[in-house]
Amino acid sequence: KSLVISHVSYLSLLPFSDDFIKKIEQIIYEFLWNGKTHKVKKSVITQEFQSGGHKMIDIRTINTVQKLKLIKLYINNHNCQWIPICEQLINVKNHMFLFLGNFNLSEIQCHSEFYKELLTILHSLNSKNLNLKRENIYDQYIYYNKHITVDNKTIYEPEFINAGIWRGRDLFDSKGNVIEFNTLVKRGISKSKHILWQGIIAAIKRIMCNNKLTKINNDSNMEIKLPTNDIIHLSNSTSKDNYNKIIKLSCEIPPAIRKYMITFPELRRIDLENIFLLPRMSTTNNYIKDLQFQVLHRYLPTNYLLYKMNKVDSLRCSFCEIHTENIPHIFYYCVHVQTIWKDICGVLERLCSRKLTFKCQDVIFGLGFEHKLRKENILINNIILNVKAYIWDSRKYNSALRIDRLVNWFENAALVDKTLLEFIQELKTIVHS
Repeated sequence: KSLVISHVSYLSLLPFSDDFIKKIEQIIYEFLWNGKTHKVKKSVITQEFQSGGHKMIDIRTINTVQKLKLIKLYINNHNCQWIPICEQLINVKNHMFLFLGNFNLSEIQCHSEFYKELLTILHSLNSKNLNLKRENIYDQYIYYNKHITVDNKTIYEPEFINAGIWRGRDLFDSKGNVIEFNTLVKRGISKSKHILWQGIIAAIKRIMCNNKLTKINNDSNMEIKLPTNDIIHLSNSTSKDNYNKIIKLSCEIPPAIRKYMITFPELRRIDLENIFLLPRMSTTNNYIKDLQFQVLHRYLPTNYLLYKMNKVDSLRCSFCEIHTENIPHIFYYCVHVQTIWKDICGVLERLCSRKLTFKCQDVIFGLGFEHKLRKENILINNIILNVKAYIWDSRKYNSALRIDRLVNWFENAALVDKTLLEFIQELKTIVHS
């Protein structure tokens, strides 16, 4: 981020080909996954932490945001030296309405690869803009609008602009009635434009009638509304805000969580953000946070997964050697692991003065993930995460699960995390008994 991406951002002032972006992404993701197969989808790994991502940089979005800055400068009437060049290379009569409008990319003549890319980016965002759908025609700019055509051509008419007719709603009064053409003539529109006026009214009414649109939006800013109800105001938003909001356009539930929903149907009824934020709130240990990330995204190399990849000869559990070693089994259902959790619950009951019984979902996702994480559960989840890390460490090094070794694990963890000290003292009583 500090050294490389700044150069890429600078280069975004040039045309970016898809091949160039793919090469940069290949370098970045080979670094992230250490040259191995990608474990998490790119559209997921670039998401925020609470959405299951790792806030990995998205080169394509960085390029988009950098080029949107030029649109912002143009809309805000900055006195930039490149603006006359832009107006010469993009062959339209009014560039402001082009950038503000819902244009048809195939109709725009552009004599520059750079500005073609800029228009393509803006057109792509327009296609995801809820405000620019056909049903919202009442609030859209009339000019260069692909939904408003006369004789199958988009419209641009300076006389209408000078008369204050910019959006579809400007042709109607407050009661939704069409403003008489004679009224528009008094504003300076010539009578020869009557046929054009009729064509515009007919196009808008046809769309409004089909969609039974009655809602009026009086916000005059250029905006791109996302499915999450976030809005990009190109005229006054920062590049960082635009980047975060564009990332949300491709925001999705991670495929691994969708698979977990089959086993744990209750996941369908909760706020999934709690699941992903819980390890970040409960511990500062990066090894443990990374382990939980692998668990949540189901790419932890258990024997079940390794067997499917032809890496091991058996998919049996490394501890009991009876059942299939998948994530729920290795961390909860294995008889050797159940003994550990029984002892942990006993210690926590004495420590927290509350009865505890861990279910599989509590171990996999955390205790109390269904609701906003309470302070009293932070320590318990910290302990659950540490026990899981100990279990996985023992499995990795073929060590038996023993309470005395678990105590040693927590003592090492307590060198950094002092909140575990009281729990360790209670855990030692089991060893001595």
